[in-house]
Amino acid sequence: MLVLIGAGWSAHDLDMALCVVMEESEGFAAAHLSNEQEDSRGLFQLNVRVWGNGEWPGAANRPIPPLDAEAAFDPLYNARYALEVYEKWGWEPWTTSEACARVARDGPATVWTHLFEAQFAW
Repeated sequence: MLVLIGAGWSAHDLDMALCVVMEESEGFAAAHLSNEQEDSRGLFQLNVRVWGNGEWPGAANRPIPPLDAEAAFDPLYNARYALEVYEKWGWEPWTTSEACARVARDGPATVWTHLFEAQFAW
């Protein structure tokens, strides 16, 4: 949570951002998913194959700086870059955000319950 605050996430978006982090990486900064479709890294699982050029497919005229693949494992860099992505494209780049949005509609307490249950799901 402190990393998200330090990266500049607003209080309004903290619960949703934390939920996405937990869904994407379980809060593990060194999380890495690498296969034919993606090379996703860090807390927000930023995909180097997508963000390496700084553009979300089909979103012209809204470029951001290219993702630094190695720095993507740094929690603060990852959270700051994710914030830039969010400010341009909202939650759409994270498929896990759909589940988080459903939970968030019921309020912050439900988000925290969801995160707690996800940690102990077998």
